[in-house]
Amino acid sequence: MKLYYIANFRMPSERAHGIQVVKMCEALIESGADLTLIVPRRKTDTRSLREFYGLRVDVPKQVLFAFDWYTKGRIFYYISSFSFMISSFFFLWGKRNEKELVVYTIDADNWSYAHLPLIPLQYFCEMHGSKPCTLINKLFFRRISGVITINRFIKESLLNRFSISPECIIVEHDAVDITHFVPIPRADARNRLGIPYDQKLILYVGRILAWKGLEILSETARAVGDTVTLGIVGGTREQFVKVMGTDVPENIIFYGGKDFIEMPVWIAAADAVLLTSTAHNETSYRWTSPMKAFEYMACGATIIAADTPAIREIVSAKNAYLYQPDDANSLTQVIRTVLEDPQEAKRRGEAALIASRSCSWRGRADRVLQFIGRITQ
Repeated sequence: MKLYYIANFRMPSERAHGIQVVKMCEALIESGADLTLIVPRRKTDTRSLREFYGLRVDVPKQVLFAFDWYTKGRIFYYISSFSFMISSFFFLWGKRNEKELVVYTIDADNWSYAHLPLIPLQYFCEMHGSKPCTLINKLFFRRISGVITINRFIKESLLNRFSISPECIIVEHDAVDITHFVPIPRADARNRLGIPYDQKLILYVGRILAWKGLEILSETARAVGDTVTLGIVGGTREQFVKVMGTDVPENIIFYGGKDFIEMPVWIAAADAVLLTSTAHNETSYRWTSPMKAFEYMACGATIIAADTPAIREIVSAKNAYLYQPDDANSLTQVIRTVLEDPQEAKRRGEAALIASRSCSWRGRADRVLQFIGRITQ
């Protein structure tokens, strides 16, 4: 099977969507697909995808013309995306007579996939959120061969809004590379990172964004006291202040951005890791399937997670500690509970590790290819 994966993203990219796309491409190739990743021409790191992400196999990449104005504001983003749509349209039109060719794409936004119904090829789309009931989306889903959603809430929403056969839509949560994210002894991790072994460290790994539910961390840090450090890997103090609009206690430490290949060491160094969310944002509360959840699990980490519908699809009180989203008092109490009973914390981490074995990218890719094969036969 020949797959053209169309992704309106900068590649390579340190952002989560870049990791998600490339790890899925790697897994699809390892599962037997003849895959080429199609991306817009953008200024980015010059390393190959294999070198940048530490991949086991090469992911063939075809770069198409696009105006590289994605970061210059909304209008210029639209112009850039539209130019990539035109380029990918003509690229795929030239491939329309190839046998066993399937187009696979991802919802970078609500419209940049709109040209696909105009091309006589079977196409599948991976949906990371619900979609508005626009004319573009109605046409897109009317012609689509199959849909892969990252949780059941997205599936239910799409089925309610569009004419999609239930047999042509499946749920596949995000996943993890279980060969890369592995348990590491905490002492070894802290020695490598220069973190004192007796330091009580609760770690958040990820970008500092308004919809991540991080605004309660300052209040939480003050409540737990100076004997506990809240660490953030993936951002700076200045970014936190700008996004959250709040002061930062001294026991919140910012470690800055780190390479993807370093993440297992940072996760292993923590007493517990944070999986935050907020009820004030629909994407955060209902549509997400955070990769860091699976990465935490595969490392056997003690997870402290916001109790939201989306996160409840991934972890439970059996393999994580749950706090009420947007409630600093609840998070504070959970942190204290974790630190007061390290044996129970370890037990839940081990349960998370066991659960992660069914969450590999390879397993996900196998199931997606079976789904595609069933529909395209």
